[in-house]
Amino acid sequence: MSNIFGFQKTISHTIIIDSSKQQIWKALSNFSSYNKWNSLVPMASGHLLAGEKLKIQVSLPLSEPMNYQVIIVEVKENEHIEWLGHFKLPGLFDGLHSYRLSTISGNKTELIHEERFRGLLVPFVWWSLGPKFNARFSESNERLKHFVESEVI
Repeated sequence: MSNIFGFQKTISHTIIIDSSKQQIWKALSNFSSYNKWNSLVPMASGHLLAGEKLKIQVSLPLSEPMNYQVIIVEVKENEHIEWLGHFKLPGLFDGLHSYRLSTISGNKTELIHEERFRGLLVPFVWWSLGPKFNARFSESNERLKHFVESEVI
């Protein structure tokens, strides 16, 4: 993701889930289950293939949900998903969103859930959006952990 203006912020949350990468992958790659655990992106549809477009809905606290079309940048089964979205036009407020899975030991997996924001609007809206994104990242991770550890996927 190019950044000619230099305005960048990153949110990164890590959580340990008592489950295999394969089980967590089932939840991450099954868009129809997002409304059960993903409070940040409660709706996603499309094909999980690099270069494909997804339709997603982003939900932040005290804000109306917003619909976006994002492009899947990279997918590696049981490892990671990465997509890129833009607010209105590329370069205004772009987000590179990722889920990365790493086996810690046996049935314990580390999930790194991250988004890198870049663009002209970042320094002007971050004071408001940053805390909302942070809250949703943390909440989504905890809900995913509970969903995978307690549900049969």
